[in-house]
Amino acid sequence: MILPAFGLTALIVYMLIVEYNIPKPYQRNIIYVESWPLNRSDADIRAAQITDTNNKKLALVGPKIEKNQRMLQFRRIDKWLTAHGF
Repeated sequence: MILPAFGLTALIVYMLIVEYNIPKPYQRNIIYVESWPLNRSDADIRAAQITDTNNKKLALVGPKIEKNQRMLQFRRIDKWLTAHGF
């Protein structure tokens, strides 16, 4: 009596494990590369590096600013709720 119950339970668990291993869909990972002329000067290279550095800094700072603005909004709501006894 115990052996058929164990076998049936093992079969159900095995089928669930087999069904769980669904292959992930293919996701393309595209990397874009800029094309530069071979005769560009060192000044052009430095200028491009400076603009790239500034763009990276802005990309890092942007989410932090948005997060701080959301925090300020929640603080205002919290102060209003506290003032009204909630």
